[in-house]
Amino acid sequence: YTFDRAAFMTAASTDPTKVAQFLGRGGTSTGPVQFAGADANTVSGSYEVDVTASATRATSSRLFAGGALADTRVGVRIGSTTVNFDVSNGQTASQIVDGLNAAIGSAGLKVVAELDGTGLVVRSTVWGASGAFALNTDVIGTPAAWTPLTGVDVAGTINGLAATGIGQTLSLSPLGGNSAAGLSVTVTGSTPGLTTVDYRPGAAARVVELATALTRPQSGTLTSAKDSADRRVKDFNDQISRLENRLTVRELNYRRQYSNLQTLISGLQSQGNWLSSQIAGLNRG
Repeated sequence: YTFDRAAFMTAASTDPTKVAQFLGRGGTSTGPVQFAGADANTVSGSYEVDVTASATRATSSRLFAGGALADTRVGVRIGSTTVNFDVSNGQTASQIVDGLNAAIGSAGLKVVAELDGTGLVVRSTVWGASGAFALNTDVIGTPAAWTPLTGVDVAGTINGLAATGIGQTLSLSPLGGNSAAGLSVTVTGSTPGLTTVDYRPGAAARVVELATALTRPQSGTLTSAKDSADRRVKDFNDQISRLENRLTVRELNYRRQYSNLQTLISGLQSQGNWLSSQIAGLNRG
């Protein structure tokens, strides 16, 4: 096989999404659960996703039904940032929505006011618990009553394992050791239930998947081969150390024997010299 650059560039410009799926990580799903992403540890296959709780956004109750009946000041607070909007008696819900959204937008808060029947609601634009905010419909009242509002993160399981929900995203840790490790899905529906997500990695993603499988700690083929080679090297080094220790002990024994022999020879030489002197004395007598 040869790489046809011209054909590849044509395909990439004609249908970049399809080319990206061919090379990268892609998946298919049914219903409100959509494939969101995968990891190098994720194995291609079909996985069951059981949504036990759908995500919600922090939302107020219906406010100003039929319009404002008195002057008041509405406050929206996220962290240390507070936005106030003065509502005048007689303003319609639509007018209040426009004015409140203008004030909120100028502060960059991720909150929006929306018409709801004859009134309005104030709602976070962020799904889940991270979109929490506080609302006060009478800031100038005594005492000022701030109502904390929060959303709910999606909850459920992927491939039978408890998954982590953040907003509308449900995901498994890439370190779990499960074949679905690293898989994440986006749950857009409001009704919990069971569905299936298919993960189909593209060519490049399969290479990464293979390399990850080969080098996976403890279970990877290359990792196991390396660990085996390391154990053999360690065994050889241990044998060399033991042999060197034995040689060192043997050398010490030889040196001790040599020293004893030198002492013995020196003693014999002394005795020989003494005997020689005695014999020389007898010859003179």
